[in-house]
Amino acid sequence: MTRCIICVILFSSALAYTGASNIQEAIITDPSISRRCESLVDNRRRKVKHRQRLTYLNERNKKLQKATPVAKKSIRQKLIENQKSIFKELRLTNLRIQDIEESIIRRGCPGISL
Repeated sequence: MTRCIICVILFSSALAYTGASNIQEAIITDPSISRRCESLVDNRRRKVKHRQRLTYLNERNKKLQKATPVAKKSIRQKLIENQKSIFKELRLTNLRIQDIEESIIRRGCPGISL
């Protein structure tokens, strides 16, 4: 008697587990949501690449400032102005990336890991 009950419990739990995995596979996602999520992820990827470029330019600018002789005041001044503009753009890009990530999370894009 107890063997029958144990077998029934094991069999029903196995069926319930396979049913749950089939439900996850059968969920249909709206194509417009998928396109919107793809667009947001692609935009984020481009902004991250832009941030990497700006970081590289900032490092290169610092090296040029160190290598510039003190007598070349105009060049040094242009490099300082350039560094300020790079820093501003880098800060704006970081804010934009953060905004995009929040949009991705708010929209509930499935399967996205940031």
